[in-house]
Amino acid sequence: MNTPETANANHHYAFKKGYRMAMDGKPLSYMPSSIKRDSEMRKYFQQGWGQLHEEVAASNEMEAKPPWRNRFAWFLMMMLAGIGTASLMISNINDNKTEQQHRIDQSLFQTDKTPSQESKPVSLKASTSPKEALPKLPETPSDKIVFIDESLSLIDPEMPVEDVKPSKPLKLDKESIPPENQLLSTKEESTQSKPETDSLTLLSEQQRTDLAASQQEKQAAKTAQQQPLAKILDSGIVIKAAQFTSEIKNHQPTTTMSNVVPKYIRKLYFFTQIANAKDLTIYHRWIYQNRVMATVPLKITSPLYRTWSSKRLTSAWKGQWHVEVLNQQKNVIARYSFCYIE
Repeated sequence: MNTPETANANHHYAFKKGYRMAMDGKPLSYMPSSIKRDSEMRKYFQQGWGQLHEEVAASNEMEAKPPWRNRFAWFLMMMLAGIGTASLMISNINDNKTEQQHRIDQSLFQTDKTPSQESKPVSLKASTSPKEALPKLPETPSDKIVFIDESLSLIDPEMPVEDVKPSKPLKLDKESIPPENQLLSTKEESTQSKPETDSLTLLSEQQRTDLAASQQEKQAAKTAQQQPLAKILDSGIVIKAAQFTSEIKNHQPTTTMSNVVPKYIRKLYFFTQIANAKDLTIYHRWIYQNRVMATVPLKITSPLYRTWSSKRLTSAWKGQWHVEVLNQQKNVIARYSFCYIE
């Protein structure tokens, strides 16, 4: 405890009282009434209470940091382990190379001593019996038919053979087709209609989602009635800054987008700086072609407050967009526009 440099005993008492209360874990609201009445004693009380908290924070910070000796020993062990693994890998590679070279040398030594099978002389003398020379093939059903006695045939060899023309294919109704064949016919019909659906499988996931979103937008456009944009009303709320951006870091927009947003932007942010709206709730309303796509409530907690909202975009939503700033009664006090293009 570092007591303040003062000769007043009351001030020392207030300082030590605040230090002890902080040591007991009590908040500043437990300050005695005798100290509250005097501004100087209250000041020394707060100094003692804050000094203990500073000492506790410093001790926690020192305990969280490991000593430099342990860190140096850990670094040295890591470095030695890395050197050991590297040397082991190099020795394994060298052993594999020597083993491969030894195998190559052995194979070359054996080929020099023993003649290869391809260098054997080939006899040009033909065999006397052709049946022995040709390998015997396995009998097939067609081979067996050849050796059937001609006397058992029902076809008269003297009868002239007439050319038979192929008849036209018969078209049968579904009622005349047996049930097991009807299943086959339905499968053939499904395979004929399959190329139309297979063309959709060639699309990527993003293109399929965009296509589904565009179809939903077309259906919604047919059913929903578009409403005109509301009028902008005067308000005491002041918008100091407003801009579109692709990213926000440290409560600030990283880029500035113009009124034209390119197609590669899939998430757009609308940043605003609001004044004279403390403890109020404002709204960002995203409108596409006079249809409300999202309404985001934003709580303002200071006289000059920075806040933002975002909206995910798809290529199906190309065209004119509006972002309106609404007051707590959801009246339009400002409107900003951009065009999303391909």
